[in-house]
Amino acid sequence: MIYSPNFNFLVTHEVYLVELATSAERYFKDDPLACLTKLRRFGELLAQLVAAKLGIYVKNDEDQYRLLRRLKQDGCIPNDVYRLFEQIRRNGNQAIHADQGDHQTALDTLQISWNLAIWFHQTFGNDIDFNAGAFIPPPDPLEETEALKKQLEALRQEAQNNRAAAELAEAKLLQEAELRQLAQHEAEQEKLNAERIKQQLEQIQILSQNKSLGSFQKTQILMSQAATKLNLENIKTSAANKTFRLCLNPNCGHENLSDTSFCIKCGSSLVLNGRYVPIRFLGEGGFGRTFEAVDINKLDERCVIKQLFPNQPGTNKRKEFLELFEREARQLNKLGKHPNIPNLLAFFQENQYYYLIQEFIDGNNLRQEILENKQFSEEEVKNFLKKMLEIIQFIHEKGVIHRDIKPENIIKREDGTFVLIDFGVSKNISLESSANNYTGTVVITSGYTPIEQLRGQVYQCSDIYALGVTAIRLLTGVFPGSRGDDVLFDTNNNTWDWRRYCNVSDNLAKILDKMIAFRCQDRYQTATEVIRALTVRKKWTSLPKGLLLSVVCFSLIVFSPILIHLVQLISRSSTTEPAKVYSDSQNNSLITGQIKQYKSEDGKLIFTLFTQENQAYSLVIAPNLLNQVANAPPPYGLVGKVVKVVGVQPLKQNNTLELQIERPEQLQID
Repeated sequence: MIYSPNFNFLVTHEVYLVELATSAERYFKDDPLACLTKLRRFGELLAQLVAAKLGIYVKNDEDQYRLLRRLKQDGCIPNDVYRLFEQIRRNGNQAIHADQGDHQTALDTLQISWNLAIWFHQTFGNDIDFNAGAFIPPPDPLEETEALKKQLEALRQEAQNNRAAAELAEAKLLQEAELRQLAQHEAEQEKLNAERIKQQLEQIQILSQNKSLGSFQKTQILMSQAATKLNLENIKTSAANKTFRLCLNPNCGHENLSDTSFCIKCGSSLVLNGRYVPIRFLGEGGFGRTFEAVDINKLDERCVIKQLFPNQPGTNKRKEFLELFEREARQLNKLGKHPNIPNLLAFFQENQYYYLIQEFIDGNNLRQEILENKQFSEEEVKNFLKKMLEIIQFIHEKGVIHRDIKPENIIKREDGTFVLIDFGVSKNISLESSANNYTGTVVITSGYTPIEQLRGQVYQCSDIYALGVTAIRLLTGVFPGSRGDDVLFDTNNNTWDWRRYCNVSDNLAKILDKMIAFRCQDRYQTATEVIRALTVRKKWTSLPKGLLLSVVCFSLIVFSPILIHLVQLISRSSTTEPAKVYSDSQNNSLITGQIKQYKSEDGKLIFTLFTQENQAYSLVIAPNLLNQVANAPPPYGLVGKVVKVVGVQPLKQNNTLELQIERPEQLQID
């Protein structure tokens, strides 16, 4: 729902705004270019109102936007508001001159229009002395009405053409149905076709009636002069309130209304296995597509439909993908019900395609969590490891090795629990193998696959390796590049160099290093061993009380003079040098280095910058100031980039060299 206040100050122009809002549905469905043209006119109206508020009269839209540019340069209007005006104008010009535009662009531009109107209301709407009607004449309702009458007549003609086309289609389908009656076994198919024809005709009639009725209501509103207040909060497009049924035919994919049982475009059934209805497309991989669906036999409970649909040609590839698809179903069935693993609901074949029905998991995968929010802290990573190790311990005890643990295959629910998904490449543990190694299909995910898996062998510790790498990604926020490049891994020496990209205790770092050891025998062999390492604590209280008291007294006697001296030195240095400027023999006016990591703290962005001399700096900049830097990507996009800091003197804070950016030109991004 799009929120907008009551625009009491736009009473003079309410007729035009009502027409724009009530006709939005038709423009989105039939003519997004016309909708964009109307929205451009709305942007011109608000630009004239801004000029009127400032006591300036403009003749045309060029003068309006020239004035807006000047007001933006003088700081009279915010830069982001000016960009909204520019975007409305650009989209409208494309619709008028280049005949370009689609439904999504029209919907986005309507949202921008509401945002501009809200800004204008908050900025100028409380001024009771402001009379916009003195500067801008309202639109002529008679001209608008005549134009709408012509549109209404065109819609009626279009409805007649649609009825004629429907009658022709009905005649052709009936003729085909008569031919099918020659075969006894196609009698049931004839019945389905007749039902489909009936639904098509009803759908066309409903659409035609809605168009005619919508145009008539729009004309009545434009002719009415009695309205005194515009409330856009209650105006909604019907499309936003409708749930569509998606066609599972790979060659169709049409969106049908929620009360339709067969696709009106290709005639395929929209109810899978008599109960599962797809409502939203989630994604497509190498061998299948995924949809969000509802189970109409269980009060529209949400679930996930996986459809086997290989993109690669060839019988062998299809056979291989089918084996992976069946393997995922068998593994989920073998694992049974577990709160952190999706439950298998059904597995079947229908219309030459295989389908797997799973429990729907609501949440983001961990890669989305890092990119949208922030890196995990050490405590969050420890909690993550403990919960995930319990899941891995469970599947290993059930005789399953996952083989593809990575952030994309772990979903975080809103309650903070984690769910391990995608068992399509998992492998059964052979009970007859004493060495616990298994060969099979080679599964490779760049940046997470251990060396033995590249050679076609998997162990329980292979999952331990992938989980350790996943934890490091969460700590550092650094992921492999699109070409497989990874700044955390030294391919020449087959070693990980990740500690300098995050702050982590030595104890956890040692545990992670052992989890991701290059050789299998150097790693933890089971999830139980890692859990034990994470929970080990030194218990001083277990010592005898007399011995513990003796150790404490001896330490106080021996080390008290040293502690007193250190306290004096610290207090003396803190009073004389709270924060001194760091200086050296180098030229401090230009510092060049590579960004390794970042974090957000106290409303500031803090980046770690390393120079070629391996000198580390803390680069501090405000988020709004970063947006003004030329070529500046989002904060996480700066990781790995080379930057130059110009004219900033390093400050020494807590044994750290700090570069504080005060102006956008002080930071240059290559």
